[in-house]
Amino acid sequence: MKKLILMALLCPILTWGQTEQTKDITGVWRVVASSWNENTKQFADCEMVKFITKTRWASIFYWPKTQKFAGTGGGTYEWKDGNYVETVEYFTWDPSAVGNHQIFKMKVQDGKLIQEGHLNTDKFKYPYYAVHERLDKLNWVYKNQKSPQGVWDLVEATYGKEIFTIEKIREKYGRVIKIISPNFFIGTFFDRDKKVVDGITFGTYSFDSEGKYQETVRCWSWEDQSMVDSQPRFDWNVSENQYHQKGYLNSDTYDNYLIDEQFERLEPIEYKIKMWTADDRKTLISELQRTKNEMIAATENLTNEQWHFKPDKDSWNIAQVVEHMGIYERLYLQEGRATLQNTDPRPELANQILGDKVYLEWMAEKQPHTAPRHAEPSGYIRGKDNLDYFVYGRGLLEELVSTTDKDLKAHFMPRKNEPKGFRSVHGFLVVHYGHTDRHLRQIERIKAHTDFPKNNTLKGK
Repeated sequence: MKKLILMALLCPILTWGQTEQTKDITGVWRVVASSWNENTKQFADCEMVKFITKTRWASIFYWPKTQKFAGTGGGTYEWKDGNYVETVEYFTWDPSAVGNHQIFKMKVQDGKLIQEGHLNTDKFKYPYYAVHERLDKLNWVYKNQKSPQGVWDLVEATYGKEIFTIEKIREKYGRVIKIISPNFFIGTFFDRDKKVVDGITFGTYSFDSEGKYQETVRCWSWEDQSMVDSQPRFDWNVSENQYHQKGYLNSDTYDNYLIDEQFERLEPIEYKIKMWTADDRKTLISELQRTKNEMIAATENLTNEQWHFKPDKDSWNIAQVVEHMGIYERLYLQEGRATLQNTDPRPELANQILGDKVYLEWMAEKQPHTAPRHAEPSGYIRGKDNLDYFVYGRGLLEELVSTTDKDLKAHFMPRKNEPKGFRSVHGFLVVHYGHTDRHLRQIERIKAHTDFPKNNTLKGK
């Protein structure tokens, strides 16, 4: 942020028009360049993050080095005559702005959010220009997904030993609105009528090993700065229109301080269509069946001697190759089922993972792969029994793909060799049929060996 002003000067001049208007500007954004008056340099070391939902906006300024709060503004917005129009509900720098309508041009260009217009408050009257980079998307959620994402309005609370009804909340704070994106949160206590902000908290969140909602506080506007970097954990529950969280704060000021909050959804949720399409399902089933049928064709007429022929003492025979695949049918079925049943959809990861082509190229490479110890064949299953072992397991996997109602592109399992550490269940199964092709090629190499036992009943003989 030190080069804030210089970056703004280097940004290209943009031509605006209603046809360029971008209404899908939702997300969590960070200012990377801005210019609005001679005092812009005041904010050169300050970080500004802006949340934009379908109807609301909320911004926070804080100093990243100290994580001390600098200021905040927020409210609602609408599109009018091609313009993005903000209605201010709170604004710590100039309370006279509350109730004002601020008019801007707003669009996304080359992945950056560009905001340009004029500030118009009693204190600030000059051009405003800002470039933002995206920190987070506001993904739609699935109908049955358990997710805290949304725009929430506090209606009941217990803070410490003090109980707040909605009437008491309105009397003391005005409103408490919390916005939760896939990875960030911001909560603001403000009274529009009195034009004051009581406090604000901002940060990231995740889910711990027990499934608790755990916040990492990046900025805390109240006096107790030891709350910064704290990680309060909450039991939580969400329904169609309600969100409840309950936990405890611990800091220099707070000692097991109870936070029990009940919110109502302020902005209607939009549900996401599955990324895993009918064509994706059809392709997976087709490829699983194709590779199964090719495995049957390659082995069903082998003699017992041919099943157990080894090109050399360190190589697998065909029986071991097929047993290895039979083991993987069960491993993939077990892990696939567990992932679909025990994880929530995480569509935000979908644009961070590898594509099918990369997985298939990896399976097609000639470099040898080493089987993990738990997938090494025992060699105890004899002859054609290995094929029966494989075919039965593959049938169970085909049934899972054929009958599941889950989005296989939105459920993820950890994988160390993935760039982002995750692989979708869909990608997992693409690797699997590619893996089958890989071992089909291995079987053909064994059969092509000069010492492979001959038998006129072999297909093609």
